[in-house]
Amino acid sequence: MAREYWSSREGFAEGFEVPHHGDRGAPVPSSLTSECPAGPILTISREAGARGRAIGQRLGQILSWQVYDRELMEYLASDSVASAELFGELDDAQKQWVNDQWAKLKLGLGADLGEGTISLFRVILALGVKGRVILVGRGAHWIFPESHTLRVRMVGTPEDRFAYLAQTLRLNPTEAHHRCRLRDQKRQDFARQAFGFQIADPVHYDMVLNSSRLGEEVCVQLMRETIQVKDRFGQMVLRP
Repeated sequence: MAREYWSSREGFAEGFEVPHHGDRGAPVPSSLTSECPAGPILTISREAGARGRAIGQRLGQILSWQVYDRELMEYLASDSVASAELFGELDDAQKQWVNDQWAKLKLGLGADLGEGTISLFRVILALGVKGRVILVGRGAHWIFPESHTLRVRMVGTPEDRFAYLAQTLRLNPTEAHHRCRLRDQKRQDFARQAFGFQIADPVHYDMVLNSSRLGEEVCVQLMRETIQVKDRFGQMVLRP
C-alpha cells in the first residue's frame, strides 16, 4: 500500500506513517531493541459497547500479551510512582526512542491539550516500545509506526451496543442509549482535538470488525491470524 508521512498537521513528520487519505508478555532481550519498538503492537479503537476491551483481553490471554485500556493508561500517567516504575524498566535505547517520538508527536498535537493528556501519550509510547502489547483507546493507533502496529476498529449495531452497556453497567435502556452516545461523542471530540482526525474514518485502520455480526471469538481469531500473516510478509517485527 502506498504510504506517506503525516503532513496534514505540522510536526507529524519523520517516523510516523499512515495510509494515503484524509501486563506485558515476557521481556524482550536488550539485544533486540536496536530497532524500536522491538515487537508488534496491536491497537484497538472502538465504538462504545462494541466490546473492544473484552475482545482485546481475550486476545491478550491467548497471546500472553499485556492489555492496557484507557483507565489503566490514564492511571499510569497520573501516578508518579507507577510512571517512574514503568520508565525504569526501559533500557537506554528504549528511553531514547520514547523521548524522540514524544518530542515529534508534541509538535503536531492540538494546541489546547492539557499537560496531563500530553504526558499520557509519553506513557503510551513507553508501554508500546517493547512490543507484544495491546492498547485499547486514547488514539494509540496514531502514535506508533505503521510497520509495527496492527490497527483495529471495533464497531457494532446500535441495538447490540446499547444492550451490552445496559448489561455490563446495569443501566436501563434509556440510560444505556444516553451513555453510549455520550461515550462515542467524547471519543470523537478527543480524536479531533488531539490529532485532528475523524476517529470513525476507516482509512486509519488495518481492520474494521463488526462484533455484532462476527461475535467475540471470530474477532479474536481474525486479529490473531492477521498479526501472523503480516509477520509472514515482513510487515511487522514479530519476535518469538
